[in-house]
Amino acid sequence: MRLLILATILTFSINSYSWESMPNHFEDVKKTIPSIEVDIRYATQYNFTGSPVIGYTSNTCYLQKKVIQKLKMVQSDLLKSNLSLKLYDCYRPQASVDSFLDWSNANQKATHKLAFHPNINKNMLFKNNYLAKNSKHSKGIAIDLTIVKTKDIPSILFLDGKQKDCTKTSKWPKGENTIEMGTTYDCLDTLSNTESPYVSATALANRKLLKKYMTRHGFKNYSKEWWHYTLPAANTNKYYNFEIK
Repeated sequence: MRLLILATILTFSINSYSWESMPNHFEDVKKTIPSIEVDIRYATQYNFTGSPVIGYTSNTCYLQKKVIQKLKMVQSDLLKSNLSLKLYDCYRPQASVDSFLDWSNANQKATHKLAFHPNINKNMLFKNNYLAKNSKHSKGIAIDLTIVKTKDIPSILFLDGKQKDCTKTSKWPKGENTIEMGTTYDCLDTLSNTESPYVSATALANRKLLKKYMTRHGFKNYSKEWWHYTLPAANTNKYYNFEIK
């Protein structure tokens, strides 16, 4: 009965949203930067919730146009070294953010705990600031990204159908095309702190490399997540809620 009630509550909260139209100052990143790689994990089951997230119906990255222009400069710099940016998350609907809170408070077991938050329970992710009720992603000014050097290869978080510990990437076989960063994307753990002293020298150097390229063009890193950057110059008070499709 408890699960039925919970399912009803979640369904109501999701279906109660009225989707907006995408504003004119947003655009698909690939339109301006065709060389950039896009792997929107929340449109798949390969994220901490274990299911595609509400609002994500395609592998598309939307951002404010002024943010895209700055990203284009970063990408141009990287291409000179035969590297590229890979985007894991861009604009995020407010409904998606709200669904994260529903998921964290639900009594169901976290199915992807080992792969995304092995050392912390899901009901503590908001309290420990790994997730927030209001996200700069919903303003279209935040990006989760990494540096890659090859064409896209499927994630090895679930190699042979088995979850891998997201904090132990140095022990994995070669597979995912990101350069070594010490953890995988969205590994909600202190090891993901950008300047964590507990990752390898190579991983720390690569995190600093990403930070160097991003800050050069006005982006600011979130110190708890090596992959998370925002463009303060594009900040707005508006949190948007249009679908990614």
